[in-house]
Amino acid sequence: MVNSPPTETTTSSTGLFEKLLRELANVFDAHGVCYAVTYEIAKYCQTTTLVGISDPLQRHYDVWICDPDGNMKQTRWHGEQSSFSHLMDLGKAEYLDKYGMSASELVKSELWQLPKDGILGVPFPFPTTNSQNTLPGAICLIDPGEDCPLNLDNLEPLATQVTIILDRA
Repeated sequence: MVNSPPTETTTSSTGLFEKLLRELANVFDAHGVCYAVTYEIAKYCQTTTLVGISDPLQRHYDVWICDPDGNMKQTRWHGEQSSFSHLMDLGKAEYLDKYGMSASELVKSELWQLPKDGILGVPFPFPTTNSQNTLPGAICLIDPGEDCPLNLDNLEPLATQVTIILDRA
């Protein structure tokens, strides 16, 4: 089955937002926030989820990848291995088709080794302002199905919530 970009759904993401707020109320570490966000989104959406956040000098990204069963992997991607720059340049939530990317991008990128068809992603901090403390990063859903409760309409509000939580971490 070929995955297509998620579109507007009537499924509410309020339950996920509430769960994240409860879970992260006493987490003041950016890595702990990223771990919890990755896990909760993967379980809620039943799709592999990735969250990556830059180090303060922006030399690498710490990355968490969680499958729908809750199996977590943490890794570090250096430089262009992340391919988050495309999402950051867009500055908004977007579905990116793997086969719309250049061959060189696919070969050098750890991110593009994960999906079969594409990713639904959003950069953070979101929205971008000069007053935020949050380091650059991204939330990516790998090959989300049509029934995925997160979509282009509610992924940006989620990124805003994550930005607020990361700002205080």
